[in-house]
Amino acid sequence: MADRRGHGRVDRTDVRNRREMPAGRLRGQRPVDAGPPPRQPIAMRPGFPFSTRFRVRYSEIDGQKIVFNSRYLEYADVALSEFWRWADLGDIGPDWQDAEFNYVRATLDYKRAFRLDDMVEAFVRIDRIGSSSMTHRIELCHAETGELHALVEMVSVHVDPEARKSQPIPDIVRARLAALSTRDS
Repeated sequence: MADRRGHGRVDRTDVRNRREMPAGRLRGQRPVDAGPPPRQPIAMRPGFPFSTRFRVRYSEIDGQKIVFNSRYLEYADVALSEFWRWADLGDIGPDWQDAEFNYVRATLDYKRAFRLDDMVEAFVRIDRIGSSSMTHRIELCHAETGELHALVEMVSVHVDPEARKSQPIPDIVRARLAALSTRDS
């Protein structure tokens, strides 16, 4: 979902079993009142066109009652999945729909632990687009305080699925990715 300024924010609980359709319609339903506007983040982080929220669940904490370290990469993966849903690049056609990107690198800087029932707000942006790769930056913040808890950087490479080797990102895809990476928050 994007607001009128083009900013994206998705709440995982709001999109679990449905996809927002144009003109306030849900898949398989007639037009309905769009209802209240989506909740806005406390403050969109500068340079980030998109964010999504989710709550820390019991299964994600460890014996110290904090989020287990491997879950931060899972949180980044959830945020990226929602980012791509929001970006809605399917209209590009086969150059996007048949594209294969593999994550080849992930770095994680822990700042502070999340605890059970904390609401996480994950901010996502594309930091760099190379000839065959792109770098995403995901900032995992406490949704209520805005405090940065972890910073994740993930690099993905566009690959030829048959040869299993990197290949250049098609120009039409590169242009759309560039537009996403420069959207002002």
